[in-house]
Amino acid sequence: MKRQILLLSLGASALAAQTGQANPRTLDSIAAAGVSANRTVGLVAAIVKGNDTLLMKGYGKADVEWDVPMAVDAMFEVGSIAKQFAAVAILQLRDAGKLSLDDEITKWLPYLGASGNRVTLRRLLSHTSGIFRFSEETDFEINYLAPRFPRDSAYKLIKLEPFQFPTGEAQAYSNSGFWLLGLVVEKASGMKYEDYLAKQIFEPLGMKRSLY
Repeated sequence: MKRQILLLSLGASALAAQTGQANPRTLDSIAAAGVSANRTVGLVAAIVKGNDTLLMKGYGKADVEWDVPMAVDAMFEVGSIAKQFAAVAILQLRDAGKLSLDDEITKWLPYLGASGNRVTLRRLLSHTSGIFRFSEETDFEINYLAPRFPRDSAYKLIKLEPFQFPTGEAQAYSNSGFWLLGLVVEKASGMKYEDYLAKQIFEPLGMKRSLY
């Protein structure tokens, strides 16, 4: 999906530079290229210039098994793009004076256990904490959709497993770190994580169809 978005962006930029204006048919062709070449199953493309919407269209399938075409108003699971919302929430709470990026995680989650490591919120944000990455476990892949698995069992997995490396000595992409940041948001704000996102991010920005 990232490659397809980049292709669309570069293609549209090149077109504008050459002609001074965007041809809707050419934009449509660029957006459809990934589906036509079987590089992606489906996507929604939008190109806006000033107040003008030059392209807003769905391509390919939303569901291949049921042969459902991709609708313009389709909703997508954004996966790890959700990490930016956790980071924003932490920074908002920092700006409000409710926490510091240099707070150790044990200040907010005292039962976690850091095995002698100084794990700060800053380290969690930068993927340099070394904390066990629970999402790579087979049990997580099997059970993560269970209603109570994430908040309860994932936290227990992180507590039980040793660090993968001493804090600050390496960088490894970590879902665990951002999971813990979500718990810190709850502790510092006094709100459930999903409620905080709705009230402090989605609603102020008019993101009416975004949800946790």
